[in-house]
Amino acid sequence: VAANSEGPDSAARWFDEAKKFGMKAGQEAEKIVEDTMQMSAKAYASLLREAVKRGDDTALKLWLEEANAKGITILQEALDYCFFKIADQRQDWAMATFVVEQILKAGYALSADQYGTLVGLAADVDSHAEAELWFDHARKAGLVPSGVQFNRLIAEAASRRDVDCCNRWLARLKDVDCTGGVRLPLCLWAINQVVGRASKQDKTALAEQWLQEAADLKLQPDSRAFELLFQAYIRTGGDIRAAKNRLVQDMGFKLEMLVQEQIVESFVKQGKMKDAELELELVRKSGEELRAHAFRHVIQGYVEHLDITRAEKWFNNMIEDGVAPDTKCFRLIMQGHALAGNVAAVAMWMDNMEIMGMKPDNDHFAHMLKACANAAPRRADVATGVLDQMLKQGIAPSLQSVAHIEKAVGAKNFAALQDKIFMSSERRKQGYAAFKQEQSASTRLAAKEKAPSKTAGWKWSESGQQDSNTEQKRKSTRRLDSPNPVAKVRK
Repeated sequence: VAANSEGPDSAARWFDEAKKFGMKAGQEAEKIVEDTMQMSAKAYASLLREAVKRGDDTALKLWLEEANAKGITILQEALDYCFFKIADQRQDWAMATFVVEQILKAGYALSADQYGTLVGLAADVDSHAEAELWFDHARKAGLVPSGVQFNRLIAEAASRRDVDCCNRWLARLKDVDCTGGVRLPLCLWAINQVVGRASKQDKTALAEQWLQEAADLKLQPDSRAFELLFQAYIRTGGDIRAAKNRLVQDMGFKLEMLVQEQIVESFVKQGKMKDAELELELVRKSGEELRAHAFRHVIQGYVEHLDITRAEKWFNNMIEDGVAPDTKCFRLIMQGHALAGNVAAVAMWMDNMEIMGMKPDNDHFAHMLKACANAAPRRADVATGVLDQMLKQGIAPSLQSVAHIEKAVGAKNFAALQDKIFMSSERRKQGYAAFKQEQSASTRLAAKEKAPSKTAGWKWSESGQQDSNTEQKRKSTRRLDSPNPVAKVRK
């Protein structure tokens, strides 16, 4: 009667009361108590599952406390269900550890999956100490973590920018005492993560250390990992040539085209144009399919060094190799001639671009206008014609283009063109006024911070002689009847 009406606690009390009088309980009484306790444990298991599904942590704690108070041991399957639901899906560290306490309190042992989940969850929530603590608990319990768990911990540490933690987990991975005497594999995706993170932190030596791990395992890291490493060498001023030799000759890696283009760019950004040319020549001889991207780096480097002749030479090399130039390549050549005020050359290169089926955009027109502004004498007539062409094509001049127009036509003529330029928009006029004020302030600040040197306006040539900017401009001037560098394309 007590079991049916009041539950297992009441039945157990009557059971104990009978023992006090020296009565021996019959099998029927024992079965009643046992069945009732089992029914109650199953009932609480259902209640716990429902509470976890609803995400009701308050109800979960309430049912667990009530079961413990009544002396009912919750079924292990129910507690395991609650743990994985909370840890894997909700990733709630506090509630996951609370359920673990209940599992251990009930006298159950944690499985290898549960230890692995705890270590991974601790890493996810940036609790490194907890991750290592539960890792040690698993080892004391005689459990061996899987290689996947190690690699996940390494990748998680890398994503948190903690490369030192990556090294600690790598040391544990190599320690046979931690792996149960088994050599666990280091996965490529974990190596890529660490190399990328170390490179972003400019820790090039550490990045190469992890690349050596990949080489020892005969793994080929992603091209992105190498790109990030060479970007780090650009920032730190490292030896690009020596780094490439270590990767290719010592470690045996095969660098993809994207990485080789990155190496060319690295030399250009360090101002080592001869090394950039040498690297690009090696790529050309390799027989691999080239992109305009590789040539564009060298072209841009020579334009920035005011050597338009070398820039055009590499443009021609690109055409000879059958690589189609993009609009950025044309824009760079036009930029070099615009700096020298060579209107005819800029016009010719714009024609070449249109011959190849490319339409000039605002940037290309801006270089044409800049050439008109830098020409001696200034070409107001050409600048006005370019403006009309832009407006006819529906291209509104950028603020920088407007500044070139003003310089080319002069203040008086510019006032007469304002309505056409700004399309009678007061907002655009105000924007240009603010732009001019900002440019003027930037110019004054730059002049104040950098005092002119004695050799200002001069550049060293390869022969060791100095050429003035005027001489450089004269050399870069191209006559209209000169050979067209993309004449092959016309055919």
